[in-house]
Amino acid sequence: TEQASLIIPITSSTKSKDLFIEIFPEEVTDISSSTLLQVLKDENADLDVWADAALMYMQHKKPRESSKILQEACDRPGGSREQRVRLLASAGIAHLTQAADKERSLADHRFTSAGKVDTLYPMTWAGRGMFNLSMGRLDQARFFFDTTLKHCGQVLPALLGMAAVLCGEEDFKGAQDFYAKAMRLYPEQSGAAARVGFGLTCYRLGQVDRAKAAFSRALEIDAENVDAMVGSVLLDMASLDDTARDYRSRM
Repeated sequence: TEQASLIIPITSSTKSKDLFIEIFPEEVTDISSSTLLQVLKDENADLDVWADAALMYMQHKKPRESSKILQEACDRPGGSREQRVRLLASAGIAHLTQAADKERSLADHRFTSAGKVDTLYPMTWAGRGMFNLSMGRLDQARFFFDTTLKHCGQVLPALLGMAAVLCGEEDFKGAQDFYAKAMRLYPEQSGAAARVGFGLTCYRLGQVDRAKAAFSRALEIDAENVDAMVGSVLLDMASLDDTARDYRSRM
C-alpha cells in the first residue's frame, strides 16, 4: 500500500487558511527530527499530525526519530481523548522498539497513562502484551493479546503477538496458524516480519521447503531483513551439507 504524505497546515501565516506543508514519504529520511519538530511547534500542529509524523519515521526504520516526536507530543497540552490515548500508546510502543531497560520502564509508564485515559484502547492492550513479551512474561503477554483479539477483533499486532507467545512456549503449530492468519488478513501490512516468523515455525516443524519459501518472500518484501538473510543462508548451507553427505555415502 502506498504510504500517505504528511500534511502540516500553516497556521503561522495570516495570508491564507489553505496553505500547508506536504512531506512525501521518500523525503522523510532526509529531514532531521529536530527540524520537523520545530515545524510542528511553529505551526501549532494538531496532535494527530504529530502522531502521523512519528508513524512516518517508524515506517522508514527510524525508531529514535519517531520516539523523539512522540515524547514531545505527549508533553503538549490539549487534544481530544482519542488523540491523547493514541499518542501515549504509540509512545510506549516506540520505547519498546529500542530494547533497553530504561526504555521498557518508560514504555510501562506511557501504557499506564494511556490506560487512565481509555481503558479499552486496542493499541494500549497490544502494547502491554508487547511489553510483557519483551520481559519474558508469556502468561501476562498472552492475556493482553488474547483480550485484544476478543474485544477488538483480529487486529494485526495481537495476531503477531500471540504467534510470538506460542513460539516462546514451543507450540510451533499454533504459532504457525497465527502467522498464517496475520498474512492472510493483512497481506501487505504484516510485512517481512510475519514471513520470517512463519518460516521459523515451518523449520521447527520440519517443513524446510516452506521455510525457504517464506524467507525468500520476506527478502522480496525487505531486502535488508537480517533474520530472513540468516535463515536463508543457514537453510542453503544445510542443503549443501545434506548433498555432500549423500554424495559421500554413495562413494
